[in-house]
Amino acid sequence: MYFKMLGEYYECQALRVQSKWGHEIGRLQSLVPICKATLSFLQSIPSTQAPSMLKNATYIQTLVLQRLNTIVHENNTIYHEDIVTNNTDVPPVFLIKTVPKLDSTITTPKKALPSLK
Repeated sequence: MYFKMLGEYYECQALRVQSKWGHEIGRLQSLVPICKATLSFLQSIPSTQAPSMLKNATYIQTLVLQRLNTIVHENNTIYHEDIVTNNTDVPPVFLIKTVPKLDSTITTPKKALPSLK
């Protein structure tokens, strides 16, 4: 949960650099409950096991709430971008091309390849 929160926060940072205000607002809004759940989980375990994680999670939650308030105000007054509310509004990115199915008529060569002597 902690690393999911960090990953989402870094995604927000990337959207900020790309000036995608609506996407950033949507991602920040979805990050708020993740931060709360992460903090409640980290507070439930003994403080000796993850003191720096709890401190970092608290700090990131503060940053998220501050940035969310700032960006919502800026979007309402300057940018007027539509807010992406969930991941289905974001077009999918295809990172891997599919391999076409092999045709059954393709066969291996019957003759052996010449040797390289």
